[in-house]
Amino acid sequence: MAFTAALDIGGTSLVAGLVRRDFVVQRRLERPAPAAADEVISASIALLGEVIGDDSIDAIGIGSPGTIHPIDGLVVASDSKPEYEGAAIGPRIGDHFNVPYAVTNDVNAAGVGELAHGAAQGFSRVLVVSIGTGIGGALLINGRIEEGLHGTAGEIGHLLVGAHGVHPCGCGRSDHLEAVASGPAIEARYAAETGEQALSLAALAARAEDDDLIAARVIDDAATWLGRAVAGVGNALDIDLLLLTGGVSGIGPRYTDRVAQAFHGEVMKPLREVPVLLGALRGDAPLIGAATYVRARLGID
Repeated sequence: MAFTAALDIGGTSLVAGLVRRDFVVQRRLERPAPAAADEVISASIALLGEVIGDDSIDAIGIGSPGTIHPIDGLVVASDSKPEYEGAAIGPRIGDHFNVPYAVTNDVNAAGVGELAHGAAQGFSRVLVVSIGTGIGGALLINGRIEEGLHGTAGEIGHLLVGAHGVHPCGCGRSDHLEAVASGPAIEARYAAETGEQALSLAALAARAEDDDLIAARVIDDAATWLGRAVAGVGNALDIDLLLLTGGVSGIGPRYTDRVAQAFHGEVMKPLREVPVLLGALRGDAPLIGAATYVRARLGID
């Protein structure tokens, strides 16, 4: 039986999986992600080799940070990880294993997975927002991923959320959504306001539920900034679903409830009944989506 190999390159980890033809993840391995692009590629090749083992594969689907050239699989831009720019992720991995490959943005991969096999099934215009180490977005229109002319369609991480110049973003500018609402931004703000060492998001969520007013406010503010910012995008695109994915979205109902409240409070009246849902595939969404993406691109049944 031939499998499709899938790779999810995240901000802090690499995940490789062997995906069956019925889009079930047969085998899954995870390792910390190195910082440098060359080291990421080498580590990805090693991890894929380990997850493939003695099985045969028909292709490799890859979800990667940054703006991806839709044809050759190069990272053409990466504001948050400038060292990734120009990285030949697709060609080097595909050539190593001597199989066809396709590369898309990591949030696009998660969106494709949710569209084909998860919570986005049955919706026509979906904005996917992934909140984790960074903030990314994907746009699903009429059953397909909309990548855009330059590969940036759906990206919302660098939306402006203020004009105060006090929230530096990883891209070098200020007051972007990623700088105030990503996982590291939430952790850093709590540490700055309390003088404590940075705590994990799970620990902050637990403290918020335990009546830690600072933890509650930090989480609520980040969720509100996110919900209000994407409401404007929702209006412009006339979406019928806002889908939340990524590690931050899973820290508990307090966060997702605040996002939904802020979103519904800002959108135009016709969109006030648009559902705000969590992704159903969780950590497997990028793997299933990358496998779905490469099969569709290459016409593999």
